[in-house]
Amino acid sequence: EAAVIKFKEAQSLDSKLTFEPRQLATNTMAQVRLQEGEQLAAIGDSEAAIEKFREARTLNHQLDFNPERKVGKLVALLRVKEGTALAQHGAIEIAVKKFQQALQLDPQLQSDEIKTMAELLIKQGRQFAQNGDIATATLKFRQARQLDANLEFNFEKMAALWIYKEEQDREEWWGTAGQVGKVAATLGFIAMIIIIL
Repeated sequence: EAAVIKFKEAQSLDSKLTFEPRQLATNTMAQVRLQEGEQLAAIGDSEAAIEKFREARTLNHQLDFNPERKVGKLVALLRVKEGTALAQHGAIEIAVKKFQQALQLDPQLQSDEIKTMAELLIKQGRQFAQNGDIATATLKFRQARQLDANLEFNFEKMAALWIYKEEQDREEWWGTAGQVGKVAATLGFIAMIIIIL
């Protein structure tokens, strides 16, 4: 009400000002509530932010948005910032979780940071695969795919690496079994000589 009085005083001082004081005061309060909602969402206080956005819409019926969706988008951006900071400090697994949370809050989110993280996970997955750690490689590829469903990488090549690793493991096992067999045969021969003597 005080704002309405001040706007009327301003109009009395300058006749060129053409606005409806009550409407201007209401719209100004709506803008304040929007800013408060954005600030609350930026620190992760979703419930309070939603309430501020609802108040803004009540004050100004021309505001056309879904408060929950707006907060989701703002909090998603917060999660991307958190994930980026974590990734820069080497906390890749926690960063991936933050990016996944961001995508859950806003499935339409397009973020260079998330794409970069997905590409890093692909690179790590390839390194693990080349070192024979297929399980970890598969995990990295799944995480990358969760962050960016449009990623393209050669699954046939990964399958070939997996098969190659299994063949290496099988050859190693048979090599070990062969050596054990030779040792057993040698021990058997020695035992036979001892018995004969």
